[in-house]
Amino acid sequence: MPGTLEVIVTFISDTIYYKEIPPMTATLTVKPAKLTGAIFNDQTFVYDGYQKSIAIEGIIIPNGIDVTYTNNYQVDAIM
Repeated sequence: MPGTLEVIVTFISDTIYYKEIPPMTATLTVKPAKLTGAIFNDQTFVYDGYQKSIAIEGIIIPNGIDVTYTNNYQVDAIM
């Protein structure tokens, strides 16, 4: 989800040999990624009474990406 997030980093180290590092604060900005390479080709089917559908091709959908098809899996010819 896009937005910003403030994080606090705490360092754990050997303070005998190294100087202690105090906690630090940073702001992370999360931006939406663009999904490229997806192909959604038109298709033609011969009516045979069985469901037909089309789907995105050309890429593997990454985890966290939801694809929703509307009016897919049609049986009747739509004119």
